[in-house]
Amino acid sequence: MKKQLLITLLALSAFLFQNATKNTRYSSTPPIGYTGAEGEYCNSCHGSFNVNGGGGGITIEGLPNNGYETGKKYPFSLTISHHVADRNRWGFSVAAVDNNGNTVGSFSSTNTNATSNGKELSHANAVFTNNSASYTYNNLVWNAPATSGKDVTFYYVGNAANGNGSTDNDYIYAGSSTLALPIHLATFTAKSLNETVQLNWETLSEINCHHFEIEKSEDGQLFYRIAEVKAAGATTIGKKYQFTDARMAYYNRYVYYRIKQVDIDNQWSYSPSQKIFVSNETTLTVHKVFPTIVPKGGTVYAEILNEQNFPHMTLQLVDITGKLLKQQIFALQKGNNLLQFKVPLAVTGSLFLRFSTNKQQQTMHLQVK
Repeated sequence: MKKQLLITLLALSAFLFQNATKNTRYSSTPPIGYTGAEGEYCNSCHGSFNVNGGGGGITIEGLPNNGYETGKKYPFSLTISHHVADRNRWGFSVAAVDNNGNTVGSFSSTNTNATSNGKELSHANAVFTNNSASYTYNNLVWNAPATSGKDVTFYYVGNAANGNGSTDNDYIYAGSSTLALPIHLATFTAKSLNETVQLNWETLSEINCHHFEIEKSEDGQLFYRIAEVKAAGATTIGKKYQFTDARMAYYNRYVYYRIKQVDIDNQWSYSPSQKIFVSNETTLTVHKVFPTIVPKGGTVYAEILNEQNFPHMTLQLVDITGKLLKQQIFALQKGNNLLQFKVPLAVTGSLFLRFSTNKQQQTMHLQVK
């Protein structure tokens, strides 16, 4: 009887502890380890919605993207945005780690609403606003390490909260950007060609090089892989390579590319990024896709502006090789349309949503977990 009572009390204590932990408010300083660097995000507590599921996003400006100077201070800003001006409190955390998860450099700030938080930089007393669609934390600093030769990935997460004092109905946005050791290429160029982008690069020589991965970004920070090109392997003379990207996500704005060189021992390094403006006189536009990080079986939403009354649009879910995973045809009305597309339970990884009419095509990146 006493043993059964003890087990019951222990179970009750564990339940109360977990419940108290989940409902603990971290508006002063958030807990460490929820930037995505360790695979978890703030929606572990703020769990009403999927990460990046609120039609907004998080961006960072000022951090290096093509190598860093040892010991240099890099001031940066972090902006959290939401698709509706109904948010009243804003929080964030950012971490910098290497490929093994070890902290690289350190953070500091002269912003009174930001503080060093262990190995991260986080909000200090999350900022209150009055029904806003965005907030920017300024005067944040990443202090580069004293030694070179370290790859760095910045992970950052933001909370667009309703300010009601609970963890319900808050939107969590997350992103990452990788700063790796540079490839020494003879040339690397990007050229707009008939609504596509042609990439050309040339190596001076290759030692133990296995392949190149083509990475792309719509904002210059969050890159994703779109193709792989096999390398010559071992050569003392220069070799030229080419790849054409026909999967445009957006038109009439800049898009970014970089090359990741992977060696036979799986060591890798990056080229500097290239920025190219891709224009198109389109009358049907995919304005926004959200969330961009979606669970298996989750729903993706797409905002479509149909100015010329196209009758329908085809959505295809494909993998990086172009293999068709799911297809659905939607009837369109003239003007604004909101489409809902359910991701199959059986698919995961880095995938693409292809939006097609008989006149044009746009391709958006999705991360399915």
